[in-house]
Amino acid sequence: MGGKNNIVERDFSSKIQNCRIRIMGNNNKLVISNECSLNGVRMLLQGDNNEIILGKGVHINASPLQPTVINACNGTKIIIGENSLLSNNIEIHSTDYHYIFDAGGKHINPDANVSIGKHVWIGLGVKVLKGSSIADNTIVGAGSIVSGKIDAPCSMVVGMPAKIIKNGVTWKE
Repeated sequence: MGGKNNIVERDFSSKIQNCRIRIMGNNNKLVISNECSLNGVRMLLQGDNNEIILGKGVHINASPLQPTVINACNGTKIIIGENSLLSNNIEIHSTDYHYIFDAGGKHINPDANVSIGKHVWIGLGVKVLKGSSIADNTIVGAGSIVSGKIDAPCSMVVGMPAKIIKNGVTWKE
């Protein structure tokens, strides 16, 4: 951990194994709520004023060989809602890690928050890109790329980019 005024809040009812957390910057916050189970997770908070918040009962079941990566950079926030389930080899990013400018010099790819609702199941190998949001009770199929807003709760989404293929669904762990 590097920088100043960084906060890591962890409820000790949560189980954490094979995880790496790296904080590089100031005024960053990581919250791991109660009853979380994290295995094989890599988290990065880079720059200042970032937040990663894992709600109650979030389960991430990855491995050191195919970790799930959660990276918040440059003043952004990533929230994963309570009772969500994430598989392995998932990537969640709030940045492109580089800047793109138009011909007039205007920055055209700003970093953006990521919001994952409550009781969301994210399958193997999914990528959730900056500025994305996923509604409550959504299932994201393996290999999908979420780029934008999935606003319909109780839906199943798949593809590149992920699109709704079925509404009115739910899931049980």
